[in-house]
This record gives sequence, C-alpha cells and structure tokens, in this order.
Amino acid sequence: MIAFVFDLLDGFTARKISTESKFGRELDSYVDIIIYLVFSVLLFHLYLSPNLLVSIVVGFMILGFGGLRLIRFNSEGIKQQNGKDYYRGLTVVHILFLTLICYFLSQFTNYLIGYLPALLLIVVSPFMLSNYRSYKTTNYWLFAFVIISIIVTSLLLNYAN
Repeated sequence: MIAFVFDLLDGFTARKISTESKFGRELDSYVDIIIYLVFSVLLFHLYLSPNLLVSIVVGFMILGFGGLRLIRFNSEGIKQQNGKDYYRGLTVVHILFLTLICYFLSQFTNYLIGYLPALLLIVVSPFMLSNYRSYKTTNYWLFAFVIISIIVTSLLLNYAN
C-alpha cells in the first residue's frame, strides 16, 4: 500500500510541477512491474494457486500482457478524449486489485482458491492490451477509501482470529 501511495504521488507531483519526462515514465513502468505485476503473481502463487503449472500459466499471462501494456504506455503515454485523461487498456493496478479481491474473497470461501481465480486472471490479463479506456480518477477520496479498506480488511483477516 505504501508503494501504491508513492506511485500515485510521483505522477501527480511530476504533472503538477511540469517535470514529466520520457525517462520518468520508463522508470515508473519498471517500478510498476514490481509493485503491481510481480506482487500479483506472487500473491496468486502463494495463496490462490492449486498447483505450480497453474501458477506458471497465470504468471506468464500477467507478466507478459502487463509488460506489453507498460511498453505501449511508454510509447503513447496518457491519452485524452473530451478533456478527460485515460489509459488505453486495463492498467496493471486493475490486475493487482483483481488479485487482491480474489485473495480477500478466498479468506471467506474455499471456492476462490484454485481454478476460478486462475481462470479469471487468465481471461482478464489480455484486456491490458485492449482499447478499453481506463479513465484517470481525479477523486483522491476514492483512492484513500480503497487504500484504507484494503488495510482494514488485511488487519481484520490477520488479527481477528
């Protein structure tokens, strides 16, 4: 969560003080690979995967499509339509949140351990290269709510027993 907050702040700050650069965008993408993609793959492998083969397939899908998505972003940047900024395709943040949702739901039911989250992540990963418009959220209260919700849920799941 700390990495997510800093990832939000660095882009926001760069845009506010007009110091955006191609190097900064590429550096941000390298960090995104670790924060969002590698973490998603590890979370899936350690807590949701039914076996190693499924972990390899899901990991390949997430890392492969996520890496290609970040390469495309570095090439084209943030797009605009009708004065609204958007990213083309699902973002790597979406994949992380989907993996986290599967993880949290798996804590309440055994149905989300195994093949269902694997199938979901395999089906959703290619949408990172789609033409879907992921509009940038300017509602920072929403980000704060999501972050606090994840932290509270994590604490409850870990310490409620």
